[in-house]
Amino acid sequence: MITIHEKTAKTFDTIGLGTLVPGSCIVTEELNGAYELELKHPYDEGGKWKRIERGRILYASTPRGMQPFRIYYVKPSMKEIAVNARHIFYDLLFLRSTNLELCDLLCFLENNPDSHNQLHPCNKARYLQYILPISD
Repeated sequence: MITIHEKTAKTFDTIGLGTLVPGSCIVTEELNGAYELELKHPYDEGGKWKRIERGRILYASTPRGMQPFRIYYVKPSMKEIAVNARHIFYDLLFLRSTNLELCDLLCFLENNPDSHNQLHPCNKARYLQYILPISD
């Protein structure tokens, strides 16, 4: 299950703004590099696609368990919306100390909601790609 949460969400023990039902969802983890999610969501009659906005947080199932990803790119097309999101931990790339717990990270993000704009592109690296099963 994939849920979507506001930019300043601290916990992910609820469904937040609601669930999404994407057509595809791929998580890519580069060795010593990026940890990203690529999602394609169709336009649905229920309007779930309307919840997708840059900066919001997707909470998705990965091989490492449920993980939060911040949306940094949204591209609508005629039949679906393509979304790219980085693991929420990458919001802290510009900080010196990375020895933080998830609750510290979320507290920082609440006070600095635009910190994800300060991310730097990653260099090429070997990567592992996980294709997440989509349940109906």
